[in-house]
Amino acid sequence: MDIDKIFSDKYGKDLMELHKLIVELEQIEIVRQRSGMPSWKSEKKYQDFFSRIEDAVAIVQDGKIVRANEHIAKMTDRTLEEIIGTSFSEFVHPSEIARLKKHYDSRIAGSEAPIVYKTVVKHKNGSNLHVKVKVGVITYRNEPAIFVIVEKDPDEENT
Repeated sequence: MDIDKIFSDKYGKDLMELHKLIVELEQIEIVRQRSGMPSWKSEKKYQDFFSRIEDAVAIVQDGKIVRANEHIAKMTDRTLEEIIGTSFSEFVHPSEIARLKKHYDSRIAGSEAPIVYKTVVKHKNGSNLHVKVKVGVITYRNEPAIFVIVEKDPDEENT
């Protein structure tokens, strides 16, 4: 797989924009902690980014979805309240859980793992949703996390 091609597409641009946002938010957080200010400013920046992005995206940390946008909610016919704080494995087809946990653990540990792959997500109604995901390691609230972009797999029929 041509790594330059992957990062030259919209995914790469979104990942770079998120990286810049995270650096800015980390700087804001340092200033906030030193001054005792509330963290509303950094949360507002995340909200703005997640509402602006056109893809279905989420951040997974400690195995749980800690942030997601409305596009992911619509894709799986869930609300954000049903998604946030839930283990990512609850949204993955049972046959895929072990493989995706292995990828997740490898990525968090700093080992190699695929950055683009296909998997099967469970829709709220029980149907299978074939998707392609693009992932990258980020720092979220001073801890490692995974940024995930999810799109329906055009090569598969969703059932």
